[in-house]
Amino acid sequence: HMDLRLTFRHFLGMAIIGTSLALAGCGGGGGGSDDDDDSQAEPAVVTFSGTAATGAPIDGTVEVVNANGEMADNPVDINEDGTFSISVSSGSPYLFEVTDSEGNTLYSYAVSGGTVNVTPMTNLAVVIASGGDNPMDLFTNWSNSAIDPEEVEEAAETIEQNFMDLYAANGVDPEAYDFFYDEFEANGSQIDAVLDSLEISYNFNQGTLEGTISVEVNQNPVVFNYSVDTTEVETSEPTGSGEIPADSVWTLTITGTSSGVPINQTIEVQGQGVPAAEQDVEAASQDVLSGSLETQGLSITYSYDNISINSSVNGSVGDTVDIDVVGQVQIQGEVQGQAIDQNASFDLHYHYERIQ
Repeated sequence: HMDLRLTFRHFLGMAIIGTSLALAGCGGGGGGSDDDDDSQAEPAVVTFSGTAATGAPIDGTVEVVNANGEMADNPVDINEDGTFSISVSSGSPYLFEVTDSEGNTLYSYAVSGGTVNVTPMTNLAVVIASGGDNPMDLFTNWSNSAIDPEEVEEAAETIEQNFMDLYAANGVDPEAYDFFYDEFEANGSQIDAVLDSLEISYNFNQGTLEGTISVEVNQNPVVFNYSVDTTEVETSEPTGSGEIPADSVWTLTITGTSSGVPINQTIEVQGQGVPAAEQDVEAASQDVLSGSLETQGLSITYSYDNISINSSVNGSVGDTVDIDVVGQVQIQGEVQGQAIDQNASFDLHYHYERIQ
């Protein structure tokens, strides 16, 4: 029987090294620019629609700014049910500002056109992702202060973890519902009931998130944990009870993206390099959720946000093991005389299939 902890730790380390070397191979220098061509073309326009609500629909207007500092021609009135639609020249990421009839503002964020909501929860995520900055200041200077999508996503996951009990009490599944980008109705149920329960206030320029943000749930102050563990490690009960012989032969197909760059590669590996999904995989992966290593002149710092494993191993040809990993990596060093200093995110799927 394999030492699964060693094998799975080895797999995660190799995944990081492979991702890092692929990125380093792309080089640290920027590619050529087509500024002349771009200047001749009309900018594309992206359209957003969603709901602006605090529980009740917001009576007010919505405006959006792109990463170039360009805004919609005019603020758009929000419909009576809280829905809105607004367009702006393309330029990701985008920051949204909703102003109600009394002059109060809420903010939201998107990386592409489609559905986007503006609520106290999206506003909270923007503030957390910015480290406690006033989003009104971000909006007026967005071209110089845009927040990375990874920061916003992590902030959203932090909020979901803190409000897990509130979600459950109102029938909201955080695995199935994204409060930024999934549609909802301001009708007092599910996620809108969550919004009804919240009262979030801000005192900016305090230097810490704890000093800046105050959260109440059903009028009771709560302690918000900004360092809650948002990492997810999911393991399935393995199908079948077969062994993975060390000398068996498998194909490994790697697909996904690394900083938006598509990856699709297939290689052959031996069984001794194939991790399997068993109950102690979770313990193994928890050991290596973040860390650093040195290889081929590179210094690599990494962290995993999500790891999931599913396997069907019956001790025969056709057995499969599937692993999904999501995380970030920072790479520093030198490759072929060229300095490398890159931060990247990755979302990769590893499919192992036994062929002999």
